[in-house]
Amino acid sequence: MRKTLFRLSMIAFTLLSMQNTLTAQEKTPLNQVVNTLKERISLAGYAQLGYTYDDAANPDNTFDIKRIIFMAHGKITDRWTCDFMYDFYNGGMLLEVYTDYRILSGLTARIGEFKVPYTIENELSPTTVELINCYSQSVCYLAGVSGSDKCYGMTSGRDIGMMIHGKLFHDLLQYKLAVMNGQGLNTKDKNSQKDVVGNLMVYPNKWLSVGGSFIRGTGHAIGDSQYSGIKTGEKLEPGRCCCHFRIQLPYGISCRKRQKRKKRRILCDRQRTFITKFRLYRLFRLFQSEQSSRFQTK
Repeated sequence: MRKTLFRLSMIAFTLLSMQNTLTAQEKTPLNQVVNTLKERISLAGYAQLGYTYDDAANPDNTFDIKRIIFMAHGKITDRWTCDFMYDFYNGGMLLEVYTDYRILSGLTARIGEFKVPYTIENELSPTTVELINCYSQSVCYLAGVSGSDKCYGMTSGRDIGMMIHGKLFHDLLQYKLAVMNGQGLNTKDKNSQKDVVGNLMVYPNKWLSVGGSFIRGTGHAIGDSQYSGIKTGEKLEPGRCCCHFRIQLPYGISCRKRQKRKKRRILCDRQRTFITKFRLYRLFRLFQSEQSSRFQTK
């Protein structure tokens, strides 16, 4: 009887030891997978809500939602990354999905759907400017941001294609050269010709950037133009170029004033205030990771 009990206890002990070993072996890979995902995947997002009052010919007095953005960045290797952006507002829309591969220190290849590198405003994020409607009327027309160009349509300033880009001479010079469909957001090319887009920027110092950009190609009109007389389905040749510069002033100035017996630090904050048509907006950040700063150009 004692031998039987001893054998049963040994079998039970062996089974428990095997179970604990298997459980430990199962937990270790799972923890490694979770830690790897945390290191290689970063998530970010923001929403922009506002109130608009306009006393023009057609008065406008309303609360509105401009955009609800979700972004994801994945680091596959040290050279290979991928990005994803989706807007949940108004039914949902895919904005960007692309992958970057760094070939050399100053040469990176990108393929997918992303912002067209035309003008300096089109590539700015709404989170880095003062107003939700952050683009000028000329940029909205030329880059197809708002759909004011009926032939080009509303593309949100994005297109599908591939691009090479990089910075040279210790980040003094930045270049971008892209070949794109020319048809806009989430749309296949409707002809066999592509648009060539180029952008060149020079950064003489931290607060000043000067450069130019161009678009050259043959598109397919999706609507009737009210200015040039181009009809739907006809060839559209967007030969456009622009020069631009940017001056970025610091938001805060800090100074230290020393006294004989005690030290006092004085922080002087200078904030810029912009009012246009009595539009008041506030940016609500839903969640933001450490690497979300790379999404500022989206």
